[in-house]
Amino acid sequence: MDTKRPSLGGVRRALTPLRNGLGVVNPETLNGLRRELRDQVASQGRKFSKLEVMYFPFTPIPPGVWLYDCANCEFYRQRTCEIVEGNIFPAGWCGFWVSRVGDKPLSWVAEAVGR
Repeated sequence: MDTKRPSLGGVRRALTPLRNGLGVVNPETLNGLRRELRDQVASQGRKFSKLEVMYFPFTPIPPGVWLYDCANCEFYRQRTCEIVEGNIFPAGWCGFWVSRVGDKPLSWVAEAVGR
């Protein structure tokens, strides 16, 4: 019988959207999240699959505090991603979306109206 306890890493990663929200009031939450996801990729020796992160080629989440698409994610790099394998659409989204370092909440509004 296997008595090994399951890792809480998966549970913590599943809470990524909630932790993003907490980042509005405590930016260190976002820094920790970015670090954890990069560390996970390094420790497993591969990027996450699109299935593991629930990747969509479009964002199912309307704009809120941030624009929740890959082009506005910390990990996005010109149609690729630091943590997700394969071709990534700028308008895509995954469950590990994290705002870019330095992005202020609601900063997308000023960009949308051309200020």
